[in-house]
Formats: sequence, structure tokens, C-alpha cells
Amino acid sequence: LPVGNDDQRPAVGGCWEIYWGIQTAVVGLFAQVTPWEPGAENFNGTHHVYVGGYDQIRGKYYILYEYPMGGNPATIDTDGATGTFGYAGGDLASVYPAETSEQRQPLLMESLSIRKDSESPGFRRSGFGVDRRVRILADSSQLGVMSDRAIIPPWGAQGAYPGSLNKFTVVRGSKEIQPSAIPGKVKAFQMEADDVLAIETTSGGGVGDPLDREVERVSDDVMEGYVSLERARDAYGVVFEDGNVDRAKTDALRRELRDRRTYFKIIEDAEDEFDSVGCRLGALSPDVARQVGVKERDMVEYIGKAAAPLRAWVKIVDGLPGDAVPVGPVGRKILQSGEADEVWVRALPIGDLAV
Repeated sequence: LPVGNDDQRPAVGGCWEIYWGIQTAVVGLFAQVTPWEPGAENFNGTHHVYVGGYDQIRGKYYILYEYPMGGNPATIDTDGATGTFGYAGGDLASVYPAETSEQRQPLLMESLSIRKDSESPGFRRSGFGVDRRVRILADSSQLGVMSDRAIIPPWGAQGAYPGSLNKFTVVRGSKEIQPSAIPGKVKAFQMEADDVLAIETTSGGGVGDPLDREVERVSDDVMEGYVSLERARDAYGVVFEDGNVDRAKTDALRRELRDRRTYFKIIEDAEDEFDSVGCRLGALSPDVARQVGVKERDMVEYIGKAAAPLRAWVKIVDGLPGDAVPVGPVGRKILQSGEADEVWVRALPIGDLAV
């Protein structure tokens, strides 16, 4: 065994989750260096899902190990692919054929489908996440999950909205159960016969402003069932009437949505601020927080000149101006913005840590 695989220095599992985080940082760096051809974050996470236990019918132990993929990120020219392995993984299958699993394990593969409205909206949108449903047929089974991006969504580039969140739950009768206190991190959750494991994977980031996306592309996604009418309206500013795009109302709504965006001037702060565990803090005045629609310990994104956004946990500070936000030197370098430049500050929806 390699050095480290002993009781005193156990090997660390989940190396792929670390790999995705490093890859994301590199993509963000390149987005600053080549803003004319930016990349966005991948769906970031290998989505390791383990279901195992004793199969009383076959008289042996079993394990299902799958890692359903999400939506791949967009490029400046193309929308992202859906449900395929990330560009770093090659041509690998991420789920097993239903027939194979059902013949060997006490499982019923109920469905594998595209997750509606799960993309990162942009001028070029990401691919969509997938929805995987597995019914458990044996009482003596346990669930384990190792995944990221179940609390903070992947980022989009050049103003694209964030991707969706990973979600791993257990449906027991009419109740949906969150199997762990920290979403995406599940250890030895006891499953019962007839439970349904619900896996909903995230998407990578889109590229560009979704309000600039061609209405024909939005209409195609709606007609295919990938995007709802509500999503088309709220994210892309596209209005449908009697099944068709209303051009006049779409133009008017897009102007209105742009006018609602909250822009603030940058104040050059002497230092970047972080909390005790290293999370970036974004100081906002009570008035700015009200305009953005956030409260203490929510998250925000700063959208500046650079392709990649800057993210921070909200810290509300009295005495700051209502039309500007302080940003430290590293933050300004990430945003490629300086004193008196304007940044779009928007609320970042995050997952719930409650059980």
C-alpha cells in the first residue's frame, strides 16, 4: 500500500472533489487572462452515490456505485452538453444500464431524465442536470453520498446566472427526507424497502448575459420542454402568448429587467476581509443590502469587467454609503475594476443547511 494507508495516517478519499475545485480555480484564472473567450465553472463534483447492503433474495452483499453527471458549461460560442461526463473525464459512462443493475441488485431503476430549468442561463447557456430515481427493494441498505455544489451553485461567466444545486434526497411515502445535515455529504443513511433515492445533479456555468440570448433559442428550449415559460420570462426576459414569442412584450420586459439590476461604485478598500474560516466577506451598507435584497450571512456576486464573478458572504456595516461598495485589492484584481468603476451586485441563492 502507498505511504499513508495505515491507522496513523489514513489515506484521504474523495480526491475527485478536490480535483474539481482546483479545476474551477484554474478556469476562473483563465477567464481573467482571456476575457474575450471565457470559460465558466464545470458542474463541479463527481456526485459519488453509493447504495449497499445485504440482498436477502440473492443471499449476498451488494453495492451500487454511480456518479450521474450534470450539465457541462457553455463556451462563448456554444451551449453546454447535458448529462455527459465532464471534459476532463473522457468518454465514460456515469450510470449503469437498468437491466444490469436490476438483475444483480435489489433495486428498481425508475427513471433517468433531464432536469427542467436546471441550466445556468446565459447568452450561451450551460447544459442541464439530470434527475435519477432508484427504488430500493431491500430493508438492509445504506446510502452514502460524496459531492459538492449542493450549497453554493457553480458560477457563470460574463454575467451569466449561476447553475443549479446538486440535490440528494430520499422519498419515503409522501415525505421527502434530507439524509444529512450537510447536503451532498451523506454517511450510512439507513434506507427502507420501497424508499426512492432521488438524485438531481447540477449544471456548470453559462457564458454571457441571458437577456442577450436569441429568442429563437429560448423558444426552442421551451418547445423541447427543457425550460419552463416562467424560466423563459424571469431569466431570459422572453414572453410567450398563446404558445408563441411576443416580440414587443419581450423587448419591453428585457429593458425592465436590465433597469432593475443594482449597480454600485467601487470604493477601494485597503484590505480584503475574511472570516475566521477563510470565507470572503462583502461589506454592504444597510441601504445597499436592502436594494440587493439580502441580509447578514447571505451570499452575493459582484459582476465587474472580468469574466468570472467575485463571491462573498454579506456583512452589513453601518456608516457605509448607499451607492457604493468597498472592495479590497485582491477582489478588485479579480474583478479587474477600480475606484469609481461600477459593479453589478446581485443576490446568490444558496442551499439550506437545515436537516
